[in-house]
Amino acid sequence: MRSLPYLLSLFLVGIMMSCSSDQAEPINLNKDMCDYCRMNISDGRFGAEVMTEKGRYYKFDDIKCLVHYAEEKPNGPIKFFFIHDFTKNNKLIDAPTAHFVWSKEFKSPMRGNIAAFADKAEADAVAKEQGSQVENWDAAKKRILE
Repeated sequence: MRSLPYLLSLFLVGIMMSCSSDQAEPINLNKDMCDYCRMNISDGRFGAEVMTEKGRYYKFDDIKCLVHYAEEKPNGPIKFFFIHDFTKNNKLIDAPTAHFVWSKEFKSPMRGNIAAFADKAEADAVAKEQGSQVENWDAAKKRILE
């Protein structure tokens, strides 16, 4: 009988762990605010979000805000990074696997001017059109922090 509370607590912990997600939480354009600069998130091509180790989501109007927030980590370690796909309005993709293109012509909300793409061919085409090159996640973060 003494093992019953122990088994129940293990069962509840298992249920709570299975409820955690590694999926992006949709950004509500024109309603959600950037958790870094406090501006309204209105452009579905440049938004971003993170999920912390505790499972909390923080949303941003520009990749630039996300990168600076991630450097400061005011709410603890970050588990996942999500970025809007430039060609698919308000669709979040996994940042570390995305392809990035910088161009002053993008004019993102906080002037990070970096666009993310899930598809490498789309990134290559936009980079060629902009006279730029395709970068990975680490290079994009470095560019913002320079």
